[in-house]
Amino acid sequence: MIRITKILYPTDFSSYSNQAYFHAVALAEKHQAS
Repeated sequence: MIRITKILYPTDFSSYSNQAYFHAVALAEKHQAS
């Protein structure tokens, strides 16, 4: 199994990227990543 340690969050400051931010945070918390 691949261990996820870092999650990259690129943004263009649109409303969609705001939603992606919360998704990235949830993934980071789930996988104990930064």
